[in-house]
Amino acid sequence: MSKLSTALRSALTLAAVAGASLALLSGALAGCASGSPTAPPRQAAAPSVQARQPERGEGAEVRAVVAEFLPQWLIDELEDGSGMVSDAFLITVVEPPELAGTRVWAYYQGVPEVAGKRLAVGDKLRFRLPREAQRAGVLLWDLAELRFDAGTAGR
Repeated sequence: MSKLSTALRSALTLAAVAGASLALLSGALAGCASGSPTAPPRQAAAPSVQARQPERGEGAEVRAVVAEFLPQWLIDELEDGSGMVSDAFLITVVEPPELAGTRVWAYYQGVPEVAGKRLAVGDKLRFRLPREAQRAGVLLWDLAELRFDAGTAGR
């Protein structure tokens, strides 16, 4: 056996012993903290891949009003150095009451149509509220279940 492999085996053995000793010491300390010096250490279940927790209002169906038109709100710089300009609407949630005042900036290119009708300031909409990070700039057509509120299409 070479000197390198002998040294490596010794280092691994030492690490294993130190790790076991550390685990025993941690367990003893945990037992003392729980009032029983002989109690086995409590182990938390190994966390699985934790699902992202929904944010306040995320996915909730909301009723909202188109509050403001924002021309040339977003300029995307393309790889060739040119830019792509998008207009946007500021949309404010009015219902449910616990989400009232939540704002969503929805950008678009071309004609902003919903169900074949042009969108304008004052229109009332229904959609599912996106994640908080998306509310500061979401593509208009990415608002899930976007539609005019019943009876308000076309103002």
